[in-house]
Amino acid sequence: MFGFREKSLIFEIKQQKLLTLNYNLTIEQIFNLLPMGVGLFYAIRLLTFQKASSQGKNYIALLLFLFMGIVSFSLIAQNIKGKYVYYSLALLLGVTLSLAPTIKLAVYNYVGKKIDKPLRLFYLAFVVAGLDVVLLSIMPFLPKKQVAFNVVYYALWVVNMGGVTVVFIGQNIYFLYKLFKIINIHEKKLGSFYSFEEGVSLKWLKNLIYGYLAFIIGIIIVSLPGFDKIFMYSFELVLLAFIVYIGMKAVHYQVVSSTITDFHKIKKEEQNLNLPTIQEKPVEVFEQIIENEQDNVLEDEEIEIEEFDIQEDKFNELKSTLIQIMEMDKPYLNSRLTIYDLAEQASTNYKYLSKLINQEFNMNFASFINTYRIEEAKQKLIDTSIKNYKIEAIADLVGFHSKSAFNIAFKKITGFTPTEYKNKHLPLEQGQSA
Repeated sequence: MFGFREKSLIFEIKQQKLLTLNYNLTIEQIFNLLPMGVGLFYAIRLLTFQKASSQGKNYIALLLFLFMGIVSFSLIAQNIKGKYVYYSLALLLGVTLSLAPTIKLAVYNYVGKKIDKPLRLFYLAFVVAGLDVVLLSIMPFLPKKQVAFNVVYYALWVVNMGGVTVVFIGQNIYFLYKLFKIINIHEKKLGSFYSFEEGVSLKWLKNLIYGYLAFIIGIIIVSLPGFDKIFMYSFELVLLAFIVYIGMKAVHYQVVSSTITDFHKIKKEEQNLNLPTIQEKPVEVFEQIIENEQDNVLEDEEIEIEEFDIQEDKFNELKSTLIQIMEMDKPYLNSRLTIYDLAEQASTNYKYLSKLINQEFNMNFASFINTYRIEEAKQKLIDTSIKNYKIEAIADLVGFHSKSAFNIAFKKITGFTPTEYKNKHLPLEQGQSA
């Protein structure tokens, strides 16, 4: 029998081990559950957000739930016993094959491109997971070491291995190719409508796709035996940051579409020019941008520019009017200027104005506006009365929302950054003044 001192020592040792174990478990739980908790928060917020104007928010919420499902499985897989292991694998297979279709639906909705019968995109996931479940349900009724049992077992192996390799990889290559294609079309065509990118750019959706690929690679590595726990903790932290980024972007981003006001403005333009009118409903800008890929663009909107070409003298008159407006009224100083706004000032149709800019100035609307903004910026950068203004202030004065957008446009047109241009020309101007 142990004495009082020995018993006290044993109790302290056991208590210390218990506290150490609880501490380690707590750390792991924090790293594992924190991304899931944040993901759940954003998923619920997206589903209940009152100002949600896009079905895309619902698909982002679904994507977060799928992410959480995969992370949960990776955490509890070692504790699943017996036949439930195989059924959980079937469920995991269905969830995994649902990721790419969900991302596609989200991206398509955010660019205003509608998909008829979206559930069809999930047929492959339903079929593969369903076949897995059917085979698993049959196996217990077949005598082992019989031909039928071996056939079903082999078929089950093919479905699982094929599902997580050939089917999953092929599905993602196809879907991600389509998504990058439609986003690139969006980015190239944005300049035909807007003089800015803030609020209309879909770069965050590209980041969603890149993050999705990183997530899949990370899950594969974490699932391998013998991986370093430090890597798992790092993966969980990166996943947490990714979920926060996507959740915040999805909550605040709106589908870029013409508002009711824009619609009446466009309708009024076409009525004044005796053009065919469009139907009385809001028209999503991207239905015009990617109309060659749309199945549901309104027939009345598919109006070729050539159908309402006007005489060459009218064309030249519009060009002169446009130049006069740009030089006298300086509408380019408006950081939210759109082609609809400029067309209204010129008392013309936005499609015809777009054609004029493309043909006569050999550039799109955004480049045309930025040309004037940069010329204005060049004058202000060497204006000694405002020589102490920061670059951000100059950018704001000439119609740019951000310093980065200003720097990119300035460098593209002049070959210099704004700071380089200022340092090169401001002393020369001061010397001439002296």
